Amino acid sequence: DAGEDEGIEENDVVMSSVGVVGVVVETGPNYSRVSTILSPSVSVASFVSSTRDTGVVCGDSRFSNDGKTVIKYLPKNTKAELGDIISTTGMGEVFPKDLLIGTIEEITTDSSGNYSYAVVKPVSEISEIKTVFIIKSY
Repeated sequence: DAGEDEGIEENDVVMSSVGVVGVVVETGPNYSRVSTILSPSVSVASFVSSTRDTGVVCGDSRFSNDGKTVIKYLPKNTKAELGDIISTTGMGEVFPKDLLIGTIEEITTDSSGNYSYAVVKPVSEISEIKTVFIIKSY
């Protein structure tokens, strides 16, 4: 029920009280459409808290129906572990640094064998969210 009339714009970051939800992709006078971190269309530069390994969080259809996303392009010899926290790096022009995304539930080498990826359980229960807030600038 909020949109351009309230100053919301495309690429504004959408948050719950605990972490990243997604990004605004469309606005009207009194509405905003959001793509969540479960969507393959949303990419977030991210890092693993314990190892500082960087990657890209983006949706993957194999996991999104279960409310999970993935962090891709981790080093193939990553020391990341189950339960490690994933946060934003601040690289790029959309997401500020150090916003909480989720925790690692599984780590696998990708099909090329060049990288690892991890299945991430978002800290925000995306399907249950009723109220969000928008980061306008940082």
